[in-house]
This record gives sequence, structure tokens and C-alpha cells, in this order.
Amino acid sequence: VILSLLDEESGTLHFVNGGHPKPVLYRRGRASYFGEKVIVHKPGMKFFQASPENVEFMRFDPGDVVFFGSDGRDDLIVDYDSGHPVINEDESVFLRVVEEADGKTSRIYKKLRRIGELSDDITLIRIAAP
Repeated sequence: VILSLLDEESGTLHFVNGGHPKPVLYRRGRASYFGEKVIVHKPGMKFFQASPENVEFMRFDPGDVVFFGSDGRDDLIVDYDSGHPVINEDESVFLRVVEEADGKTSRIYKKLRRIGELSDDITLIRIAAP
């Protein structure tokens, strides 16, 4: 889970990452990962600690887009080896796809499907600055 709160007046996004892939910032045509603090224990687990020290934030610039997503965005079957699926291990693939799709969710999905076969569900949440 990623828990987040967006202050629309200041353009500040506060979030806690509970074991999901890092969020992606699409800014001025470039995509990059952000957020360093990942809590590896899921909510409900004894060790999950969503404390103030684990809260991260980023400030939106005009035109920025942020994507939160499940690991299905990366876990594409790109080949088969002796009948066994070969899963993408290159984390930069998703960044390139976001850039090529100009940050448009439907285009991202279509491009991912062209790169490989889905091995898991894909969930993407897109938050865009005005």
C-alpha cells in the first residue's frame, strides 16, 4: 500500500510507501523514480510502522504527473526459456514507457502490453498538477 495525502493549495504530496514499487515523477518530458523510504512490512503486520520519520513528500511543479503503481507494471513476461517465462528485470523500462507515452495512462498500458505479456495485475494511479 501507499498512503498519500495531497495538499492542493501548496501542491505538496505527503506519502508513506508500505512495500510498493517507488512512485514515478513525470516532469518536463522525463520520468524518474522518487521516494527513498520504503517500509517493507505491509499494513496489518506487527512490524508496520507508519511513523512521522517514514513520511516523505514532494512538491508539484505545474504540469507534473505522479504515478503510483503495483509491481505488475514491471513484471512483464518478455520471453520464454524452455517453456518457462522470463520476467523483465530492468526497472528503467517503465520509466521509458512513461516518457514515450507522454504520461498518458492508456498509452502507458498499451505500450507495456507491446513490450511483454502481463504476469500480474497492473494498477496505476495518476495524479497530475494543474
